Amino acid sequence: RSAKTEKMLNNSVSVNILLMSIIYLVVMACLILVKYIDTTVVLLYLPVFLLSSMGLVLRKRVFGWVFFCMVLGGLIAEYLISISQTEPTMKGAFLSLFFIVAGFAIGVILQVFSGKLKYKAN
Repeated sequence: RSAKTEKMLNNSVSVNILLMSIIYLVVMACLILVKYIDTTVVLLYLPVFLLSSMGLVLRKRVFGWVFFCMVLGGLIAEYLISISQTEPTMKGAFLSLFFIVAGFAIGVILQVFSGKLKYKAN
């Protein structure tokens, strides 16, 4: 690879991580504002965010974005379920956990298939 290509890829990774960070902070801030979560939950989801970011750093963008979107989708679904219930239950938490596991599995599968498609195209 040329130096120009490497520089472009590094900038793209930085832009993706910055965009992911902004989305993460906006979603967490919204959930804090509606008094659904506090800072401890933000810290609990931080390793998941870092795993998604590592996918981007390792140039596994498909995995990183799919996993990130599924995790945030699970957190939002957990919130929606919790506000629709009259009594607190663990349904929302189990749904969120399902989203995390499914996001990881789908992200890995899609990343493998995207790599095979790139390999066949070259």
